[in-house]
Amino acid sequence: MSRTVIAAVVAVVIVALTAIAFLVTSSSFDQKQRNDAKAQLVRSFQVVGQLQQLEGIDVQNKAERLAALPEILAAVRTTNNSERGMQATKGFLSFNGDDKQQQSGSRPDLMALLDKQGQIIAMNDSPNIVAKQWLTDAGASVIPAVNTILALPESDAAAKRHRVIISDIWVNKDRIMKVGVAPIIDPDVPATSRDGDGVTIVGAIVVAYAQTATLAQHDKVLLGTDLAYTEGKSNIVVTSFTKAGTDEDTERAKHLAAMLGTISGTEPQTVSLDGTDYFVGAVAMPRKSTKQLD
Repeated sequence: MSRTVIAAVVAVVIVALTAIAFLVTSSSFDQKQRNDAKAQLVRSFQVVGQLQQLEGIDVQNKAERLAALPEILAAVRTTNNSERGMQATKGFLSFNGDDKQQQSGSRPDLMALLDKQGQIIAMNDSPNIVAKQWLTDAGASVIPAVNTILALPESDAAAKRHRVIISDIWVNKDRIMKVGVAPIIDPDVPATSRDGDGVTIVGAIVVAYAQTATLAQHDKVLLGTDLAYTEGKSNIVVTSFTKAGTDEDTERAKHLAAMLGTISGTEPQTVSLDGTDYFVGAVAMPRKSTKQLD
């Protein structure tokens, strides 16, 4: 005899770019299980915002620590490419080896050093960099936080560089990245009219973590629900669905994507996925947070 499984799905929209879907299953199609699923959906709404906020603070702090290293400033100051690469590498290694980073348990997937024009001048584990790969033809960065800190594009004469650290969500080549961006400050150079906070900003650090299936499975444990991270409303990038061990079930993710495009609002709605009924809802989430430097 077949059995219908009740589940709850929470689609959490991060502005217009990314979304997270949460699923929780039960074992029978009765009112109690429906109520339990809806309650789990509501709890996921509450917890996910707090989780994203904590992760944003964490990546902010990492960007701040890396930008403050003397090797990073030395890498920006020098005009010698070999010296710059050596100093940047020393800075990246020092960052990964410090006590706070060791305690965090995970290294960034990407660390990049930018000059004040937003060009990449060093990147961890990438000896062959393309300086302008994150810049548009107009000179703006594809990472909005970089534009805020470095006052890009330079053609915007009214823009000012800002002494802030920003955490954000960035979709990079079909990967959802949690990024922290911090300014690199040179205390020995007088500030110009372009430096809005009275200090000279000579570049920026970008620290990024990819949202992988493994991390989605970790978030599932914290939230008690499955998760699906998407770009837009239905283009699912990664999920916590598994088919064997920890292997991601990408086929199930494709089927879910077709369903999520019809969901709006936090009121639970019901959809069917591979013979399973799900409660689905959506909630808006902030994708950026800013910390003013002392």
